[in-house]
Order: sequence, then C-alpha cells, then structure tokens
Amino acid sequence: MEQLHIDECRCKRGQPLKYYCAQDNCQLHKDDIFSCELCIEDLMKRKQPHINFFVSHLMDEVKGKWNLLIEKEEQMYREITTQYASQKSVIESLEMHAQGQTQFQGRLICRDLLSLQQFHDDFTTYLSENDYIINSSTIRQLHPTLDKCAYFSQILDREFTYLLNLANPEFLLSNYSTCIDACRVSFNYEEKAAREQMLAMKVRLGKQKIQEAQSATRMPLNPQELEDAFNTLRQAVALQEAQMKAFVSLVGNLEGAAALVNMCINSQSREELATVEQLQSERGI
Repeated sequence: MEQLHIDECRCKRGQPLKYYCAQDNCQLHKDDIFSCELCIEDLMKRKQPHINFFVSHLMDEVKGKWNLLIEKEEQMYREITTQYASQKSVIESLEMHAQGQTQFQGRLICRDLLSLQQFHDDFTTYLSENDYIINSSTIRQLHPTLDKCAYFSQILDREFTYLLNLANPEFLLSNYSTCIDACRVSFNYEEKAAREQMLAMKVRLGKQKIQEAQSATRMPLNPQELEDAFNTLRQAVALQEAQMKAFVSLVGNLEGAAALVNMCINSQSREELATVEQLQSERGI
C-alpha cells in the first residue's frame, strides 16, 4: 500500500499530522484544523470535549468528491452535446423567435450551451493546472480545494442539469410554447427529421390550444355586451366555419395536415426545395 506523505504538525514537536477537527465553529482550531498525536493527548488531559477524525479519512473524502465531480461533468458534457447535436436545427429555429419575444419566459438553450462550453473549458483548465494538488498526498495542499470543488459542483447542478432534457420532445414543447406557432417549417432537403419534429410540435400545441379553448371558463356578459359581441363575431364565426370545413374535408385533422405538408415537401426535388427555402429567407418568413 502506498505510504502517504503527511505534513508536520505546527506544534513544532516534529510530529506528523494524524487528526483533523470536525467540530463546527471550533475556536481552538479556527486557524488550523489539523493535529498530531501529542496535540490530541494534550486535549484529553485538559478534558476538553472535541470531535476529531483521522486525516487519512479526510483525504479519502476530498479525493472522492473530486473524482465524482470529474466523472459527473464528463458524462453530463458528453450527453448534453450529443443530445443537442440531434436537436440542433429545431432548437436554433425556435431560438431565433424566442430571442425576439419580450414575453418569452423559457430557457435560451443556445446561450446556455455557450455557457456550458465555457464552464467545461474552465473546469478542464483548472484540473490541468491543479492536477498535482488534487492528487496530492499532502493534506494541507489538498484540503483547500474543497471549496473549489463545491463551487464547480453547484454551478453544474444549478445551471446545466436541465440541458439533459434536450432530447425530450415534451421539454422542447413546454420551453418554446410561445414560439412554435410563429416558427416556420423548414424546406431544407437535409432537414427531414427536424421538419417532422417541428410539424409534430405544431400539431401538439394546436391540439392543446383547442382543448384549452373548449374548457375555458365563460365570462358573464350583460345584454348589451352580449348583443355587440354576437353581432361582431357572427360573421367571423361563419367565415371561419366555412374555412375550417373546407380544410377538414381536405386533410381530416391536424395530424392529417402535418402529414400532408410533410409529404408534399418530401416529394419535391432537392433543387425545388432549395428554391422555396431561398424565397422564404428573402421574404423573412
């Protein structure tokens, strides 16, 4: 078994460190929590109650926390970047609309991914520059890194854990619900999967809004307000009803409409879709 190099106790009696104080707000050890065998014997002689543990246990604890954090950060970074790669086209399209909405209350995923990349770079740099300390067998070097370990861990959990949901359609639907209606369907030949996902979200959102409208609480109106509202809406409702009947007779329902749009786009040649895509961009659609 590897022999640990342990610092010498500051009592200047030539003794190696063997214990550390684990007592909260200990005034006796507020400047130095480490002690040797002789220091502990002095405490016992004075019959002062104290909580002390072996330094070797503390070293195992600190190194264990670093190892867990390093593994967690690597796994999260790899998983998040993989999920984003599969959703990149859809997320970027939705994000363009989200950035222009003052009422948007979701997470700006592309911005947070840039922050994640910066965090990953900073974390990797810290590990590289402090590897000799994190893997040190000297407790006075290793122990101060606990605060930095906790700092990195808190940021990782607080800011980036939600990004593990990027592959979940329910999360994207909820996060970008105010943007989906305005987000156009891509005519890019290479974006078939993204187009189908966008159409599916439009269908889901449309059905949600229909259900909400059907279950909405009706507000009471006085007779004059009721008459005015009726007169104003009667013509509009008749027109919309005629339009909806014509629409339903062609496609059946929202799923049918999405399937028809997708089928029409997929049936076009690469060149034809490129032309449509260019026209949409020129018109700012």
